[in-house]
Amino acid sequence: MRKSRVNFRNHTQCLSAGDRWFVSCLGVLATCRGLFYRVVPADQGFGEAEDYAGLFRFRLWWCGDWKEVIIDDRLPTVNGKLVFVQSGHGSLFWAALLEKAYAK
Repeated sequence: MRKSRVNFRNHTQCLSAGDRWFVSCLGVLATCRGLFYRVVPADQGFGEAEDYAGLFRFRLWWCGDWKEVIIDDRLPTVNGKLVFVQSGHGSLFWAALLEKAYAK
């Protein structure tokens, strides 16, 4: 298995007051690589054409157990910008995808 490269110095932005708690959790998650890769499995393609399938897996702790959540890559936008959590870097989407998985 090949690990995906993730920018851990990424600064996420929230667009509404309701997102602030989630963005705070993302900041903590990004500081602990072991936990990050437990939540965001590294054996999936984030941007590499040969591995990209349009689906992403996440593991979320729910009621005392890890639950796997699978989502597609479609994110809501308005005027070409993400509606909810977004990266300070236009090409990084792990935070928005994780938010979608959590909402599911």
